[in-house]
Amino acid sequence: MLNLPVKVYPHHDESLVGFIGRLATANGFSHSFLIKKCRELTDEEVESFYRKSDVPLVWVSSVKALSSTRGSLDPLSMYCPKHCPKCLSEDGYWKYVWGLKLYNFCVEHSMQLVDTCHHCGMRLCFAAFTTFRCSLCYRDIRQNHTCSPVSTSDVWFTKLLENRALSRPPLN
Repeated sequence: MLNLPVKVYPHHDESLVGFIGRLATANGFSHSFLIKKCRELTDEEVESFYRKSDVPLVWVSSVKALSSTRGSLDPLSMYCPKHCPKCLSEDGYWKYVWGLKLYNFCVEHSMQLVDTCHHCGMRLCFAAFTTFRCSLCYRDIRQNHTCSPVSTSDVWFTKLLENRALSRPPLN
């Protein structure tokens, strides 16, 4: 797609913006530089990339969302990335479902997703996808131990959303 020297392969549930962050880091570019390069791709180049690579199908709408404004009605909320600090430190990548506006809880750790720095309270931005650090105080966002536990019904509803987003069968 971008013909970069270092190849990085996406995880089955990884977000496009998170993948671009890992790709940027591996090739020594800034995250915003690669986002701009992706926005310049033609539809044919993007389609060719999908056919050649084993990428999540949800990325089709994500590529279009990259060029959307902050106030768009798109179901993704990529400008202020939510995350589960435990998942991020265990797996090392951003999951696609974290970007869904209604997806607010981690089903693996039964905790609320966060979108701010645990130290200074600053809302996270694109830089967090690459550095895993707050752009104001530079604290590692994976070290957040203050996440709120959630109820079973919250986890159940979030699991329904996750299954729907990843085209899995619904829960009973």
